[in-house]
Amino acid sequence: MKIFFKLALIAIMALVISCGNKDDDKVTNNKEIIGTWVFEKWTDNDRDAPPEATADCPTKGKFVFTEKTVSYYDCENKKLGSYPYITSGSTIIINGVAHLYIENGKLIRESYDTDPSGKKHIFKDYFVKK
Repeated sequence: MKIFFKLALIAIMALVISCGNKDDDKVTNNKEIIGTWVFEKWTDNDRDAPPEATADCPTKGKFVFTEKTVSYYDCENKKLGSYPYITSGSTIIINGVAHLYIENGKLIRESYDTDPSGKKHIFKDYFVKK
């Protein structure tokens, strides 16, 4: 059960401090991102997380992009924050620090952690546009 709380905390922290991937094949522009993006799944080192792990409310949020701002809501539709964003190449930069990108029609937020054994983890949260 502790792992689920830790992952929820990681997901929330990722909103503020995550780093995006800047591969050239990712395309980002305002028209592509404006709208509502709902949580689909998350992965740990490119492996899908178990279904029970995605039941955590802070993890299952949504992003709502307008032309200049993005708001983040939890699974109960509680607004957790609203921030300005800009696009830079293939990256969406939220409030100057959080980085996301669009790849294969999905909005992706990445975060990184190291477990107690020293193994590095790359967590990716996937959101689909509604």
